[in-house]
Amino acid sequence: MPSTRHPYQPRRVPEPDAQHPLVFDLVHGSTEDGPGLRTVVFLKGCPLRCAWCHNPESQRPEAQVFVTPGPGSMQIFEPIGEAMSSERVAAEIARDLPFYQASGGGVTFSGGEPMMYMPFMHAIGEQIRAQGIHVAVDTSGYFDYAEYVQLLQGTVDLFLYDLKIMDDDRHRAATGVGNARILENLVQLKQSGVDIQVRVPLIPEYTATEENLSAIASFVRENDLSKVSLLPYNPSGNDKWLKMGAHPPVLMPARPMDLSEYERWGAFFNSCF
Repeated sequence: MPSTRHPYQPRRVPEPDAQHPLVFDLVHGSTEDGPGLRTVVFLKGCPLRCAWCHNPESQRPEAQVFVTPGPGSMQIFEPIGEAMSSERVAAEIARDLPFYQASGGGVTFSGGEPMMYMPFMHAIGEQIRAQGIHVAVDTSGYFDYAEYVQLLQGTVDLFLYDLKIMDDDRHRAATGVGNARILENLVQLKQSGVDIQVRVPLIPEYTATEENLSAIASFVRENDLSKVSLLPYNPSGNDKWLKMGAHPPVLMPARPMDLSEYERWGAFFNSCF
């Protein structure tokens, strides 16, 4: 008797572009991605390939699938990436307006690299502008500044701006791109007057070194960047690589950074000022 089992057929998803990215997550009520209660829109696609990436499913812009074991010999397939119109995303953002007003919150665009999709964010901004919703962007800093000026300047209230590695060669080896554009964009944003919070991920042997943190401290001091946060290492990317049927490009620690190590790096960083 022929088998009745059918192979998994992923749903068809349109090819993404700058105006039509895929959303791989949309979180309501976040308190970790900017001030107040926030809706976070995670857009799929990133020009960087960080060795420690904790959202590796966000790197490629096209749809993918997580595969996990199910009951018995079954497998569970979870699609990664959904096509959502700017109107639909704007409606998702607007539904939490009372919570933003009560907490000083708003929307945060994250990824991946949301600045790959400035036309999409511009379209959403046009729809939520009248409601006065605070807009933040979580970015690697690797984007076209002229396009930002054309499409988003005046729309974005806050940049959550990653600074990873100050040495250009080491930055390129760890992320796949140099850091010249990232540093130049950060300086230009500072000069424009937009609110910026620099965020430094503490990655063992990559960013969490005395030499690198000293260089970051010098840069932020010279450019009068007063808001800086250190983020402890998060190992969640390891399991996600396996769920996508791949191995991490670099073997990273399986345990998160413990509090004592985090505090030690924080004390060292503060001593650089």
